[in-house]
Amino acid sequence: MEAEPVGQAQSAAGEIACFVSTNSRVNIRREPNADAEVVGLLTVRTQIGANGLSSDGLWYGVVMLDNTQAWIFGAAGREVSPCNFA
Repeated sequence: MEAEPVGQAQSAAGEIACFVSTNSRVNIRREPNADAEVVGLLTVRTQIGANGLSSDGLWYGVVMLDNTQAWIFGAAGREVSPCNFA
């Protein structure tokens, strides 16, 4: 079953630090790993609010439209504005 695409995120789960845009169709996952449950799908050039990086620095933490925390693989996106995650 294919996940439904989502639009631009809005914040409540965490402060949005920046926005990232997708380079291709990207799965949104519940946890920052490739085996985690897929909870959504971003289409090409969709922007979503990012609020952090995973501990290994490979995944952007993103805020879904329902304000839940989720993750996208960092190499599948690009920063629209500098995130400056510490």
